[in-house]
Amino acid sequence: MRRGCLLLATIASLVAPQALAASYQDPNPCAKDCEVQKFIDQNIGVAVNRPVTLAELRKFARVESETTTKVGATGLSDTIHEFRYAGLVVRVEVTAENTVLVQTIDLTGGTYRMPFNIKLGKVEGGHDIDYVLGPPAQTRRPAGKPMQWIYHNLEGTEIVTFDRTDDTLLAVHWDFTPGD
Repeated sequence: MRRGCLLLATIASLVAPQALAASYQDPNPCAKDCEVQKFIDQNIGVAVNRPVTLAELRKFARVESETTTKVGATGLSDTIHEFRYAGLVVRVEVTAENTVLVQTIDLTGGTYRMPFNIKLGKVEGGHDIDYVLGPPAQTRRPAGKPMQWIYHNLEGTEIVTFDRTDDTLLAVHWDFTPGD
């Protein structure tokens, strides 16, 4: 009898964690928001939380093209640099003080690594966006375009948008200047 109870207790200890996992509530309500912030900060490896240089962006990957545009009043103008790589566009602003600020990152292809093993292409079960980041803050379906899942950081100052179909991640867009 005692051996049978021990066996049942052992089986229960092996089964219970899986049964409890389905009803598990994260004790930290910020967890998914914090994961969104990590995803935004880590993006595909372009520094956004420290100063970045144009030289770093030119070495990030093989640049297919780089364009510059002056914006603002003469003498106080900033310059927008747009770097085009295979499947990737990075847009930065160089201020009059020579500070480089990342504005947007648009990923549509290539072999760039994203956090949490999220990848473009067919969505693999455990690596779906909402599994890692939680449900989107907003969804949109622009006419004739794929569904967009939109996530914001806690301050609402940065946005990441996923273009997707039911089972395919088509593109990811990071915007570090919402409202500008």
